[in-house]
Amino acid sequence: MTPSAGPADLLLDALAAYGLAAYGLAERHPATPVAPLDSRAWTELLSGARAERLDPVLAWAIALGDFPATVEQREQAYERHRSSMASALALERLLLELHAVFTCEGIEHRVLKGPALAHLDGPDPSWRAFGDLDLLVPPTQLALAGRVLADRGGRRRYPEPRPGFDRRFSKGMAFVLPDGHEIDLHRTLCQGPFGLTIDPDELLDGTETFTVAGVALPALDRPRRFLHACIHAVLGQPSPRRNQLRDVALTCPRSAGRLLDALALAERWQVGTVVAAAVDETSARLGWMPPAALRAWRAAAHPSRQDRWRLEGYRDTPRAPVLRALTSMAALPGVRDKLAYGLAVAAPHDARGTNVQDRARRALRALTGHPRS
Repeated sequence: MTPSAGPADLLLDALAAYGLAAYGLAERHPATPVAPLDSRAWTELLSGARAERLDPVLAWAIALGDFPATVEQREQAYERHRSSMASALALERLLLELHAVFTCEGIEHRVLKGPALAHLDGPDPSWRAFGDLDLLVPPTQLALAGRVLADRGGRRRYPEPRPGFDRRFSKGMAFVLPDGHEIDLHRTLCQGPFGLTIDPDELLDGTETFTVAGVALPALDRPRRFLHACIHAVLGQPSPRRNQLRDVALTCPRSAGRLLDALALAERWQVGTVVAAAVDETSARLGWMPPAALRAWRAAAHPSRQDRWRLEGYRDTPRAPVLRALTSMAALPGVRDKLAYGLAVAAPHDARGTNVQDRARRALRALTGHPRS
């Protein structure tokens, strides 16, 4: 991952760092402007802030007098903030509806990412924007949860490669509702080998609640939120958004005991290399100083050859799809599971390719949740 270098990138780094400084987790970024930006630089910043989900941070920085802006720029920033919060409120309303239905159906669930982080990992939810909902459910209830969304008109974005694959191997299912809202149902925290080494039962064990409109909603506890933030930042896309890096710092447990719990989970789930990469990237980009216990752990952490191969499978390279499939099979414990996984990747039921590589690409698009091109 390459550090940003352009003026707009530096300003976006400054905003993300400001979002940490507001919580006392980083020093004020030196690239914060001392005077209002010219129209071109402002337009670039607005565009970047929307892409990086930093609209709320920009609005708050201006409102608190820490980011100089003209009257017109202030109003534009505030309007962007109002828009992002209106979207968040609509999603929270949907979340309350789904929570009620899932509870009625007896579906155990945890709220992941956006809403949970907004309410649990900052002084005010208005500092964080989010654009979809992510719900973790037990593998045995994934199909039932999917039927609940289908009954609401939800359209699945990709088919199951072969019967039973979702419950045993996939990250989960992704749905689009008739109103355009996206709902991701998770079995685990990511696709590929690192998702397969996470224990789904242990993932559901640690719970913390937050309240929306007087309703207590279940989320992961802080150690698990931290690990998910690290995984999402490093494995979610080729280059992490700044708000994803900010989530790494914000969810990092403050107490040594809970931090050690998180690191013990990381070792059991074989995602220590991912956590180390997330810590390095967040520190380098946002000026975050990790807790002493985390710095000591990071200094002693060295990726194995196996972990380096696994990470390579998530990169944006021509060989990554095949490499991820192979390392995923290697991560599975039994021969039967390895064969079932390999068959689903090489020859999914709906494959239309004429060779193994083409079928593997189609299957990997299904596993990662990307629609067909």
